[in-house]
Amino acid sequence: MEDNSKGEYEIDHKNHGSSHHNHGTHHVDRTNMKNEVNVLVHYEGNLLTINLKDQNGNAPELEVSHEKLFHLIIVSSDLQQYDHLHPVDKGNGVFKQEISLKEDLYKVFVDVSPKNLGYQIKPIDLHIGHGHYHG
Repeated sequence: MEDNSKGEYEIDHKNHGSSHHNHGTHHVDRTNMKNEVNVLVHYEGNLLTINLKDQNGNAPELEVSHEKLFHLIIVSSDLQQYDHLHPVDKGNGVFKQEISLKEDLYKVFVDVSPKNLGYQIKPIDLHIGHGHYHG
């Protein structure tokens, strides 16, 4: 059985269509937006690290959304743990958040607004521990 006590997963947001704006409003339809930001999530020793990079490997400039620069949602497979957090910006596209996660499969949602780059929120699977999880 593979040891997944250290979780490290990457979601590649590259080929997802283009952005579309409703006429006369400021609403952006993100369902077909091309993602230009790659997200890497790593968990070890009660520390969650999130790396954001654009397609050239650079840290994207983020804009404030809902009064915060970064919103992180973590949900366990049994729905018993739900966290809405605001990780600390450590510079160069690295964000860190202390959190205790028990052995489980989690869905991680990274909600950011990269300046001048397309980004669509997608669930990222994060496996903590040794077990097999079904959802």
